[in-house]
Amino acid sequence: MIPWRLKFSGIRDYLPTVIDLSEETDHILISGPNGAGKSTITFCWSAVLYSSKVDLEGLRSQNLPPDQTWHATIELAFKNAGQVKVDAAQFVQFSLHIEQHSGEPIKKVFFIHEGDELDHWERSVKFTAGDQNYNFSEYKKQVTEKYAVDPDAFYLIWYQKEVNQFAVMHPEERFRIFSQMYGIETIQKNWEESRELVKEAEQSLQEAENNLRNKKLELSQKKKELDRYHDRNRRLEEGLKQYWTALKVLETIIGGELDTLQKQILKHEEEIETLAKATQQLETERTALEQHVQHLKQAMTECEHQLSAIQEHIESKQEQKKRSLQQKQEIERKITHLTEKIRRIPYSEEQVRQQLDHTQKQLQSHLDRQSALQAQAHDIRGQLDQLRDVLAKLQAEIHNDQQKEARYADLLQTYNSSHAMQSQLEHVEQQLEAAKERTVALTKEKQQLETLYGQLTQNRLLSARQEQALLNLQRAGIEAYPLRELVELDAAAGAADEYRFETVKYTIFVNARTCQPCNDLYHVPLPGIIPEHTVTRLPELRLQIKENLDESLYPFAVKALWWIKRFFSGEMPKIANGLLIDTQGIRGPQEEKRLILSEAAIQRYKEEVRKQIKAHETELAALVTHIEQLRQQQHTLTQALTAVKEAEAFQTTVHERLLRQTKFQQFTATKEQLLQKEKDLRQQLEQLSQPIAACNWEIRQLEAYAAVYQEYASEREQIEQLQCLEEVIQQLEHAILQNKAKEEAIKESLEQKGRQHARLKRQHDDLLFQLDEQKRKLDRTEQLLREKREEYVAQEEEMIEIKREMSALEDKVPRHLEQFQATNGEWPAWNKSQAKNNREQGKTTFEFALNEKGIDEAAPENYRIIKEEYERLSKEVDSSRALLEEQTARMERLKDDLETTINMRVLEVNQKFFNYMSHFHFEGKVEWDMYADRRNQIHYALFLKARKEGHRGKMEDVSVKARGGKVGRGVSGGEESLSSLLFALALMQSIQASPGYIVLDEFDSALDEGRKEKVFDLYERELQRKLIILTPKSHEADYLYRFSKAYVVSHDPSIPESRVFKVMRDKKREHARNNPLG
Repeated sequence: MIPWRLKFSGIRDYLPTVIDLSEETDHILISGPNGAGKSTITFCWSAVLYSSKVDLEGLRSQNLPPDQTWHATIELAFKNAGQVKVDAAQFVQFSLHIEQHSGEPIKKVFFIHEGDELDHWERSVKFTAGDQNYNFSEYKKQVTEKYAVDPDAFYLIWYQKEVNQFAVMHPEERFRIFSQMYGIETIQKNWEESRELVKEAEQSLQEAENNLRNKKLELSQKKKELDRYHDRNRRLEEGLKQYWTALKVLETIIGGELDTLQKQILKHEEEIETLAKATQQLETERTALEQHVQHLKQAMTECEHQLSAIQEHIESKQEQKKRSLQQKQEIERKITHLTEKIRRIPYSEEQVRQQLDHTQKQLQSHLDRQSALQAQAHDIRGQLDQLRDVLAKLQAEIHNDQQKEARYADLLQTYNSSHAMQSQLEHVEQQLEAAKERTVALTKEKQQLETLYGQLTQNRLLSARQEQALLNLQRAGIEAYPLRELVELDAAAGAADEYRFETVKYTIFVNARTCQPCNDLYHVPLPGIIPEHTVTRLPELRLQIKENLDESLYPFAVKALWWIKRFFSGEMPKIANGLLIDTQGIRGPQEEKRLILSEAAIQRYKEEVRKQIKAHETELAALVTHIEQLRQQQHTLTQALTAVKEAEAFQTTVHERLLRQTKFQQFTATKEQLLQKEKDLRQQLEQLSQPIAACNWEIRQLEAYAAVYQEYASEREQIEQLQCLEEVIQQLEHAILQNKAKEEAIKESLEQKGRQHARLKRQHDDLLFQLDEQKRKLDRTEQLLREKREEYVAQEEEMIEIKREMSALEDKVPRHLEQFQATNGEWPAWNKSQAKNNREQGKTTFEFALNEKGIDEAAPENYRIIKEEYERLSKEVDSSRALLEEQTARMERLKDDLETTINMRVLEVNQKFFNYMSHFHFEGKVEWDMYADRRNQIHYALFLKARKEGHRGKMEDVSVKARGGKVGRGVSGGEESLSSLLFALALMQSIQASPGYIVLDEFDSALDEGRKEKVFDLYERELQRKLIILTPKSHEADYLYRFSKAYVVSHDPSIPESRVFKVMRDKKREHARNNPLG
């Protein structure tokens, strides 16, 4: 996607602007002084692509009145061209429409247009915040994924001050960005998570070991409790035997005594039964009378509740009447006060209305007159401002003409003409161009050789497609190994022996059942290779397992060797004459021919490459010196030629200089006339201010009178409300009288029920007297019965106690009693006293054993459970220890992967950075470090170091500065910018993303002229993409001609207004530059 056109309107102080960015490889320069608004162009670019770095509020003009609605539009068109094309039409345009009303948030709408012709769109999609399908998230997704334009990517748009960011930022922040660009942060996160898992595993192991020790102590304690449990059971059985025997003997003795007492009790019970029936009849009559009294009490309670409700209702009505009376009094007082205010107004309501209308019209007439005068004064001031600018400009031009006239006269006297100088300059430029072309060619060759030498040194000769495949598998978390890392040719092998493997020697072996290949190289799953026997050498092929191979990779190497052997077994597929033949066809080499399997051949090739690099470096150094001399000569001739041409051109402008002097005199006279008119208008405005103030005072007074009349009109409603209140008060008084009548009726009913209740109470007292007399007779008979029963009860209680104790024993120890009863058929011949003694002795022994403290009834089960838990914890300790070993091994493996990945990426960037810095006679180095702080938090740092060639001492990071406000330490601002630009170039050359363009804001602000051109040439040569550069500096013609289009941003703060002007190319000079011999 190549940017083709940028349009915007309503942005800050810019007029509606269109910037042509067309053509795929054309470079664009946008120049202008600081503060002119160049960076606003990059902000518009990012805003229309929905970048998270842009605040839309910042695009609103500060000169737009707060109460005025802000409308803005940004359109960015792309051509679907370049290295990476997307599935879209020939042209794609992204649009942003902005609207913000006063005091409201910004409303924005995005559009995507497609068409095969610019501005003839065949498809348009609208994206809004509230749409379910086409919302802002979907817009951002389509921009970045479908159209492959990510405004927040590190390689697309470099904003103002971001060009130097890598030099001034902290090494840790530099590493963070480096990590994001290369996807290292995922590997970092995996390793740091594995460290946390190791810590958790260590804690788990420690906890498990502590739990095991605690459980061992607990098991010992449970064994002691089990021993006490068995001793208690023995004593329990002995006491139970004595206790139960005594109870059985007592049960027999007491049973005979109870039979005698039972007969005496039956006689007294018959006598009591007769007396009880008579008493029961009296009780029935008493119960009926009490029920009648209870019903009467309930009726009296209900009357009391009704009386209370009536009284509360009366109080409520009285309270409503009180509030209505208070409201009535307040309305009457307010109406009296308003009548007094109307009496003081000197005009009637109609007079006030007429006078107010007349005064307002008079005020409007004065204000219209004032606005007309102010408009005239504003126009005159605008004319004066323009005249002052024109006069200042003419005066400066006249003064400049006078200076140039003297200087150019001396110059033309020294140099005769510009023709001879032009010929000499063209000859020097031809030599310089030829030297540059040779330098570029040598540099590319040297870079290729250095890359190859680095691969040979690292013994990692991977093709580009192999690197792509390995990176893709690494991101998927799959282990993969190139063939050359597992096997090698033996020492006697030659180049012909290796060429037979051209069709398979770039194979990737994958330690997974399946994978998703990203290219057409062989991807072989290792689990699917099952050798019939172990193979370590193939002598007929001069192939063997790589020496000093890591033990963990040895099984993979055996499988790889077996896999190769099958191609030379005669079965399909097979390799013959350097070709891979299968049933579907024939395949040739996978990559260009290189020796990667023979170590001796690689070392010979490495030495040849080193010599070639040295020869290229020698020739490049000579070329750099020669180019510098030619540039010095070119610069001197260019300056002299430009000055002579200016002098020649100046001699032809005599008429223009005279015209400027005449205009200066005319404009000076016009200025004096306008100043006099401005003075007259100010006097008229001062005279008009007094009647305007008088009208304003009279209007305020009349509006106050009108407010009083309006208030009086509103009080008519209050009078109607007063009448309604009087009616409400009458209704409340009537309701109060009705409720008081109900209250008297309820009181009378309540007194009647009270008299009836007193009569029933007297009848109840008489019945109670008769009942008491009958009960006294019954009590005397029952006394006799009780005496016998007490004696019976005493014996029975003793029997019950015995049976209770026997039942308690049966409940407590049923199993022991069953065993005991089965072995005892007869009981001893004890008397009652002997039986009681044995009962107490046996009970004491039994209960002491039964109630002994500290005995765990579940001791056998608890001992078993704790023992099982101890065995389980022992296994858990073994499992935790195995998990810790596994997590530790994984952590170390992830750490190796992380360090290897970082080292590879840093080495790749360092090689390019070192090479780029050497073009400017600097030594450059990129290093990284990883360390843990006191809290064991891991920190990563990426150091960007530089120093001039030939300087000695320690290389420091370019961000290091002197401390304590001192100076003198660290690199200069220009060197900072150079280091950052070259480091950024190395990054962009190393990452996979390669968009069709790059935007650089203040790309060369801190570079001198010589470095500026060299850096631009380097960027142009290395990136090979469209460059859009924004710069605050002015440039020489040679530098400008490197750009196909150039624009100048201008801002006039007096209007205020910003404009973009296109710089027109000098066709003759361009032709002479492009055709030096024509």
